[in-house]
Amino acid sequence: MMNRVLVTATLFSIFAPAAMARPIIAAEEAAQDTLKKDAPQNGTSGNESTDNQTLGQPAPGAQQNGEIAGVDSGSSEPGPARSDAPAPATETGTTSKKTKEQPLTFDLSYTHLFDSNINQEKNHIDAVNANVLGLRINYRQPWGEASYEVGRHFYPAVAGNRDRLSHNFRLAGGRPLSKRLTLETVGEISLKGSTEDRDLSDQYVLSPRLEYRLNSENRLRLLAAYRIRRYPDDAERNALNRYVGLEYQRRFQGGRRLEVGYRFETNRARGARNDYRRQTFSADYILPLSPRDRLTFEATYRPRRYISRRLDSGALRRDRNIILGASYLRTLRSDLDFLLGYRFEKRNSNDPRRGFNEHTLAGTVTYHF
Repeated sequence: MMNRVLVTATLFSIFAPAAMARPIIAAEEAAQDTLKKDAPQNGTSGNESTDNQTLGQPAPGAQQNGEIAGVDSGSSEPGPARSDAPAPATETGTTSKKTKEQPLTFDLSYTHLFDSNINQEKNHIDAVNANVLGLRINYRQPWGEASYEVGRHFYPAVAGNRDRLSHNFRLAGGRPLSKRLTLETVGEISLKGSTEDRDLSDQYVLSPRLEYRLNSENRLRLLAAYRIRRYPDDAERNALNRYVGLEYQRRFQGGRRLEVGYRFETNRARGARNDYRRQTFSADYILPLSPRDRLTFEATYRPRRYISRRLDSGALRRDRNIILGASYLRTLRSDLDFLLGYRFEKRNSNDPRRGFNEHTLAGTVTYHF
């Protein structure tokens, strides 16, 4: 019954008419829901996903909120990015003229990336070069935004099944509850990951967010998400994933912005060994250098505790992931952007076989039309 109430309330927030309703544009989200932000980790051993989206690969079409391109909420084509981003975001410091004037826009992107440890292994490390072509269609109205993205990922055989065609559907909307309070809702379906996401599962997400504007410089956001994950090649990893979180955003003169956040997440999988609880502590800083140039920095710390996966010693497995990232965005023309991103991820674990270091460097060119 409670689930029906939640679904009804969130759908109402998307479609209820409101003259003052504003679309959720990615962060206004993510030092890269492409270099940051949380396709969530899959909780399996060996080749585990680490909640990060493709480094240096902006999600075409919308303005990002400050996550280093690349998430949190989860990921594979590396790059710090949060998958819990409210709406599609691109690491483009500005919105193109066509985006402002037209409700329907298209974004075509090409990414080349180098990953020093694509399978995130302590031993048997495989470095790869890969390419990703992406097309995103965005439709904006006063009630919110809808987008569809298709991506073609070209990986060498050593990267496993990452060579693929992915699809992503997103619907985001908001309505003001008062002068300072806004309710936002995001629904998303991702098949075989997205052009930003390194997690190869199919995901179905519903995420309500409540934002309170303290003043013109300070904002607080309370968010939650209900996610269903399906892994066609490993049913034991199929899971229901939930999280709640709090984010704070501070805006400074000159377009500078600081964002810090906390999230608590639970993952209940079909196979008990993939059940875990995880926390995410994140910070992002956006520094405009000029009207055409922008730097974004990200730091994320994710401790994770498995509920039933034990080591030979009998202790429960514990992981600690540290992610540091930076990206540079250059607006070449009103319809053309270039994004260069670097990301470092390190996992420490009480299971000595599961630690790893990974470096990712990626460049993305995005054309808006």
